Amino acid sequence: MKILQNLRLSSNRLSITFGTMLILSIVLAACSEKASEPTRAAHPTGWVDTSSANFHGKFLADRGSPEGLQACQSCHGEPGSVNATGVSCFSCHAQFPHPVGWSGSGTANLHQTYIQQKGWRMDECKTCHGADFRTAKTFQDTSSISCFSCHAGNSGPIGCKTCHGGAASSAPPADLLGGTSTDLITVGAHTAHVLDEGTFAKISCANCHAGFSGYANPAHIDTTTPGRAEVVFGVIATDSGRISPVWDRNAGTCSSIYCHGSFGGGNGVVPQWIRTGQAECGSCHNLPPTTHTSLPQQQACSICHVFEQATHVDGVVNMR
Repeated sequence: MKILQNLRLSSNRLSITFGTMLILSIVLAACSEKASEPTRAAHPTGWVDTSSANFHGKFLADRGSPEGLQACQSCHGEPGSVNATGVSCFSCHAQFPHPVGWSGSGTANLHQTYIQQKGWRMDECKTCHGADFRTAKTFQDTSSISCFSCHAGNSGPIGCKTCHGGAASSAPPADLLGGTSTDLITVGAHTAHVLDEGTFAKISCANCHAGFSGYANPAHIDTTTPGRAEVVFGVIATDSGRISPVWDRNAGTCSSIYCHGSFGGGNGVVPQWIRTGQAECGSCHNLPPTTHTSLPQQQACSICHVFEQATHVDGVVNMR
């Protein structure tokens, strides 16, 4: 009888132990399932697709700032950190949100400085400001983040005068860094060429920077010589292809150039770019030119030639 009771007690203990182990196994299995959840994709499909309803920019827009950003930072951490996810928002958004002083002056955080460091390319700006720099992808209040809020005229942030030039012309001064002295190679005699000087028509940019077809053109923005507009002579400077002018940036000179007398009877002047006053009458060709040997020196040019500012230095000798 005693033995039978002991067997029953042992059986009961075994049942309790087995039951406990079963419950524990279920709990552990459930915990194990739960623990696997963080490895799943935290964001919905289309999170980085600008055309998707699930685009993360819309997520931020719906919540506004800074609440939307705080939601991101709960996993992705503060700027410069990666927190629990191992992925930083700043892997893609290197300058978002912008630091203090981004649109101010006299600070290390100026957006002009950042753009200069990027070789003057602004494609990164389009990530948030849109392909036209005014259609925001991030916040609903587009007036507060459109580049056109500050750069309203002349085609906005990629307009010529936004980066160089002034009210009178898009040519320097000022240069890309705000320099205005004619002693600078980036400024030089731009004004003397592109403004009305009274003896010739305004010279267009294309005469010395031929081939530009827009802001992002390789001849304008490139990685080889960032911040420098290459000199490519156009139709007038080459006398319609008959001569080959040479620009020497180190010496700051133009040579074999039609505009300064490299033509029959001309004086072939080699002007210094950082000097002005080198194109007075009689500098590019004598009055009369050396080819006019049969004419008396006092003979008036107007007897044979029509002088008009609009057609002077255009590659054509105008006769009466």
